[in-house]
Amino acid sequence: MPVIFRKPAETLRWSLWRGKVQTAGTDLQWLMVICARRSKQDPAVRDAASRRFAHCYDLYSYLANNMDSLTNYGRRYRKGLPISTSRAESSVDDIGSARMGKRRRMRWSFRGAHNVADTRAAVLDGCLTVSNNKRAA
Repeated sequence: MPVIFRKPAETLRWSLWRGKVQTAGTDLQWLMVICARRSKQDPAVRDAASRRFAHCYDLYSYLANNMDSLTNYGRRYRKGLPISTSRAESSVDDIGSARMGKRRRMRWSFRGAHNVADTRAAVLDGCLTVSNNKRAA
């Protein structure tokens, strides 16, 4: 990453981590303006600036479309809640790859694998427990 983009990227990361999506959107707009100016003025950074502009635009579109469902990781961290899904992802990966391998005789359908992943995630999140299972039966 070129040096001129490093500080705005750190500010953007800080804002997103703390759930300040509107601030991050404003930072992204300013970064896109800087990228557009740099790509016109300085031929040495033209390629990097145009790539950064495209990345910023994609991220801005994502934030605008998903603003209501973004996680405030700073708040979760301060409350002692998990901020990583790596445990659930590794479990699902282990279960899925064991059953979905190419040389396996019996494979799950993609819908079935998705249902198993949802169930496993619910168990790890604590939404599905033995007591909930007894009530459902």
